[in-house]
This record gives sequence, C-alpha cells and structure tokens, in this order.
Amino acid sequence: MIFLLFVSVLFSKDYEEIEKRLSSKRNYERRKAVYLLKGDTSPVAIQLLKRAVDDRDILTSRLAVSAISLSKSTEVFHFLLTKFSTSTTPDIVRSDIVASSVNFSSDTVKEFIIEALNDKSPLVVKQAIKVATIFRFEEAKDKILDLLSSDEKGVLIEAIKSCAEFPLKEAERKLRKILKSKKDREIRIEALRSLEKIGTDFKFFAKLLEKEKDEMFFLEISLVLVKNGFSVPVDKIIEYSYSSDPLIRYSSVKVFAYLMDNEFVKKRVKELKNDEDERVRGLAGELLEGGE
Repeated sequence: MIFLLFVSVLFSKDYEEIEKRLSSKRNYERRKAVYLLKGDTSPVAIQLLKRAVDDRDILTSRLAVSAISLSKSTEVFHFLLTKFSTSTTPDIVRSDIVASSVNFSSDTVKEFIIEALNDKSPLVVKQAIKVATIFRFEEAKDKILDLLSSDEKGVLIEAIKSCAEFPLKEAERKLRKILKSKKDREIRIEALRSLEKIGTDFKFFAKLLEKEKDEMFFLEISLVLVKNGFSVPVDKIIEYSYSSDPLIRYSSVKVFAYLMDNEFVKKRVKELKNDEDERVRGLAGELLEGGE
C-alpha cells in the first residue's frame, strides 16, 4: 500500500482511488478500475491489473487480460501463461489470453499458440487458429488442415477462414468435401468463399449450382461465378428476388450488380428500389445510379 501511495505521487493518475475500486464488492467498480488502467504500462498499473486478472467476476478478469496484454512485455506474457494453465481459470478467460497473444512478439507466443491448437476447449482452439493465422505460423498449417474435420462449428468455420488467409491450397479437397457434405449454410458459405480465394476449378461451382436447392447458397454460388465471368441462370435469380425473406432479396441484388446489361434484371432492380427493406432499396438504388 505504501508503494502504491508513493507511485501515485509520481504520476497524475490516482492509483489509490483505482485500488479502492478494485477492492469494491461491486463488479461495476472493479470493471471501471480496469478501464482506468487500460493503456497504462507503469509497474503499479501492471500490479493492479494482475490482481484484476484473478478477479472473481469473469468480465472484470477478461477486461484485465485485454488491458494488461497491451504492455507487450515478456514478463506479463509469462504471467498470463501461468493463468492460462491454472485449472480454475474459465475457458472464456483462457481463450482471451490466447487472443491477447497478438500483442506480443511472434517468437514469444509461437510455442504457446501451437500447443493451444490442441486444447480441449473449442473456445481456446478457435482463438488459437486466429492468432496462428495472423502470425502465419508455418508449424500450424497441418493442424489447421486437421481441424477442417472438426465437429465443433466455431472451430470448423475458423479453420475454413484460415485456409483462405494463409492461403492453404492443399485444403481444396477438404473444402470441396465440406461444400458437398455439410448442410449448415454458414459453414458452406465460408467454405465457398475460401475456395474462391485459394483458387479452384470454377466448373466445380457450376456443377454444384445445378443441384443446389438452398436459395441463399444458390445465390452465393451464383455471385462467385458471375464475379469471375461465368454465366448463371438469370431467370432463377430473378425468381428468388421475389422471396419474402429480405436477405434473399438482398443477395439477389448483389448478383444483379454483375448482370445490369440484362433488361429483365434492370427492370427488376428498378422495382426493388422501392422494396420495403432498407438494405435492398439502398443497393438497388446504387446499381441504378451507377448505370446512369
């Protein structure tokens, strides 16, 4: 306490008041204390934030992890590493520790992130994929490819996104399999976008389109094809633009953006300029203005 009072004299920030907040029984006060310390890398601030990382309130702890990582010091990273390995640390806090690794040097966190890819918690693995992708850790590629077989939706989607960011051309076969076998629309859309980015035979997309029954995914495939100069069934896209689902109508207009030379498309876009949905109206209006 004496040390804290001494330091507070040296700095304009009232650390004594912040420490009182950290000792409060009210979660709000302790969270406020962490907020006040964010961006402060002084020794006293780091000590207070370490206390906050161990707070009983999960949100306070999470905020403290984010704040203390901004110090970028190796000593702080090892502190967080110890917290990560403590059995009583909630998985959501452990995942935040992994996410905060981006604030440290790649050499410092590499081994930790590679190990985190094998963690039992999907939350941790998801964040580890993100960090490994940001740092482009070559050692993570094989594991990320393995995670394309994960049953955890969040992990699978993150692994799919990672394949496009690296990029991992060797993921093409697995991504094609996901497109054919998975029924979840969100997963399939991410796989489609990743395949487009890493490069694939667009004839595969054309064949996929022929059998596709999901309206939204049909439009997503159509968008990929038309952007890359391939023909799409215009009549069907116009038909889908009459859907009661505004998201379907909006997706139709996104495809129409590449088909404005077609008179039937242009006519439909003019109608959609008066759509009840604001996003549909806005995009349709932009297309018409761009064509004038």
